[in-house]
Formats: sequence, C-alpha cells, structure tokens
Amino acid sequence: MRASAATRKWFDKGASLDEKTKYGMTALMLANQEGHTEVAKLLLDNGALLDEEDSYGYSEVVQRLLYKEIL
Repeated sequence: MRASAATRKWFDKGASLDEKTKYGMTALMLANQEGHTEVAKLLLDNGALLDEEDSYGYSEVVQRLLYKEIL
C-alpha cells in the first residue's frame, strides 16, 4: 500500500491532524522528514498546520529549512 493510500485510510478512520508523538512531532513533520511528499501534500490539503511546534520549538517551516525540503 502506498503511503498516501495508507494516510487516506488513516483519515477515513477519524485520525486527528493535531496528534503529536512524544517528541511533539505531527504527521506532517514526520512525512516531510521521511521524504513522503505525497503524504505531506495530502496532509496540507486536509488542514495540517505549518506553525505547530515540536518539543524542541521547531515548526514545520523550520524543519523544512533544516532538511532543505520545500514542497
């Protein structure tokens, strides 16, 4: 199953975009960090926020700059 299909299934089961890992990372942050651009786009299209911060105070925008990955 492709990552975007799995993410769509996750949405269909009522997953929250606001949920974070114990380190404060959102699904959007994880998708970007792992290079899953289709998933990141799907998350953004469904309302994922760019200004959420992880436990270290980094937002998605800052993480993109750190990883040099801009959608």
